Amino acid sequence: MTGREAIEWYLECYGSFTAELVCEATGVSRSQIAAASFKMRERGEIVLLERNWRTHVYVAGEDDEDKPINRDGENTIFSECLASDAMKRVLTVYGRLSP
Repeated sequence: MTGREAIEWYLECYGSFTAELVCEATGVSRSQIAAASFKMRERGEIVLLERNWRTHVYVAGEDDEDKPINRDGENTIFSECLASDAMKRVLTVYGRLSP
């Protein structure tokens, strides 16, 4: 079974997928699933429904009409870094933040 076939099978059964779920269900390697999902996303066959840190949830392209993409958690590391005491000291030195 190829990565594409595994994704198509999983979408027919469940409607949405993550690479980890498809790997567990089919036994196809995660790298094959990731490569196939990248190609399918470029062609518009699947779309990103939700992104949470490293987990991407995809749905079939025709099933995603006017649904907003949830991008919560996408820049959590950046915001946590800016909020740290060390970064505040650095920004104060460079005049970007008042003491």
